[in-house]
Amino acid sequence: MRQAGILCLLVCIVSGGILYGQAVLSTSFETGANAPDGWTAPGPAGAWEREGHTGNRSVSLTGNGQNTMRWTYAKPPLEANRTYRLSVWYKSEQKGAGHNSILIGIDTSFKRFNLSERWTQAVMTFRTPADGKDMDIGLRHFHLNGKVWFDDLAIEPVAMVYLERDGVQLDEHERIEGGQYVFQPDLNSPYTNCYRATVEQTVVHHENRMWFRSDRYFIHKYEVGNFPQVEAELSLKVNQEGAKKPGKGGKGGKGGKGGKGEADPPPLKGKIEVSKDGQAWDAVAPIESIGDAKVAIPTRHLPAKAIFLRVSGDGNFQVPQYRYSAKLDGAPPDLKGRTEALRPNHLVLDNRALRLIIEEGEGPLVSIHRMGKVMGRVECLIAQFEKKGVGYKNTGIASAPAERVKGFTTKKDTPGKQAAEVVVERTTSEPAARKFEAMYRLTLPDNEPWFESQLVSVTNTDAVEYRIIGYYHRLQPAAGIANPRAYAWFELAGWISETGFLGALTQRPGDFILGFRDGFGDITRKVEATLSPGQAWAGAEPPVVIYVGEDADDAFDGETSRIRRSFGLVGIKRLPSAKPE
Repeated sequence: MRQAGILCLLVCIVSGGILYGQAVLSTSFETGANAPDGWTAPGPAGAWEREGHTGNRSVSLTGNGQNTMRWTYAKPPLEANRTYRLSVWYKSEQKGAGHNSILIGIDTSFKRFNLSERWTQAVMTFRTPADGKDMDIGLRHFHLNGKVWFDDLAIEPVAMVYLERDGVQLDEHERIEGGQYVFQPDLNSPYTNCYRATVEQTVVHHENRMWFRSDRYFIHKYEVGNFPQVEAELSLKVNQEGAKKPGKGGKGGKGGKGGKGEADPPPLKGKIEVSKDGQAWDAVAPIESIGDAKVAIPTRHLPAKAIFLRVSGDGNFQVPQYRYSAKLDGAPPDLKGRTEALRPNHLVLDNRALRLIIEEGEGPLVSIHRMGKVMGRVECLIAQFEKKGVGYKNTGIASAPAERVKGFTTKKDTPGKQAAEVVVERTTSEPAARKFEAMYRLTLPDNEPWFESQLVSVTNTDAVEYRIIGYYHRLQPAAGIANPRAYAWFELAGWISETGFLGALTQRPGDFILGFRDGFGDITRKVEATLSPGQAWAGAEPPVVIYVGEDADDAFDGETSRIRRSFGLVGIKRLPSAKPE
């Protein structure tokens, strides 16, 4: 049974002095004297190349399969205890055997990425340490036998947005099952150390494990809505490089089977502490040996709406597995959490069936999520005519894409629905692809796997006159459509893959032309309007309905028939699969 209810989140653009939506560091490695501005090379094995993903430059590292090295940007403009998204393009060539790893991140949070012969974008999200130390950026390899290039790096502040239902908020590492709350982080997640529970931390997130060294720690706050915790337990696995496994000889040290002269690793010195308020701490267990450990939260701290937990150590040990669980009082719902890293000026429309995400800045009109999966996005293009001799094949025509979301507002005059007006813009100009500003209205009804999108207006923001001859809603699947099948009629179209479908229907024949082009759905409407600079055109046609399905083929007919009936459209017999244009 579907549950009623909606969620709408609007997060402000300014927080703590940072103007969000803008990169705090962005480089294509184009400028500098002997090295790119701000970057330090690791000697001759680090080169400033005369080629790149974009522009004319990039940086590279060459390894022999046994060494490790990095390009370093010291003291980047990052604030302590903040969340950022790092993206960088890379490509590599492997010449022989080796560990062949590419590592990207800051000193306290970095991830491993696979080799790629083609330019590939690496993206990771991380939280900076609370003390503001060890935040140098590193583009590195570990025992690479070959060469890796890096280009087009950007770091921007982001806000973490989690699933929220009935007053309970959970991230992708959290769940509630049968009244039991569980936090079990995937330490290899692309969101790295960005847990909802984190209050602050200085522990190193080294690829897929937490590394406690030099007095490192983290503080988590476990709180599950208004449901008190009546029993709770922490379990974790502790490793230490060079340590002997319990009951067995290991590498190094006396009695071990390792190489001669190897010293025992330093003794483990860690502890687990509990607090009800994050101020007064109670040491409940030491960390003194490797292996699996379980610690029950003492009853003197329970029941509690919130439990603070601090794990700290300076014995050079690692935690690859970690789990906190608690029995909850009352009747909490069964939920599996979700996480998204968004520009803090964003809007989330969530009707329990679909989640639409709109972010200010560069990107699509809206991204579409269903059941925790990114299904695709909608991009907008305005077809323009300026004059013959320019544009596509000198016809005077060009399809000008919007480049960024300028802003948005929510509409509160639609009971049973969520609605937003989104302004997108093109800010660059060239013949037959001129600047414009367009407003779309998105309407999402409660508990339905579809939403309406309507172009409200287009304004000529350029200095020359041009004519609008049409506009597009382009449906771009999240990972492309493998072995696509496309079905198109006057009122309905579906673009079906092996894992799901995106589709569209119109409320009146002839409002839109529905087609399929090389991996994306194409929803087109013809327009005839000449606009002088500053002049606006107002749309008057009904919106297009965009729907989403998880099951590829079987659910398509039933779901689309139900949606058509809700709009008073008669059933339409499915036509043979169409080939992409």
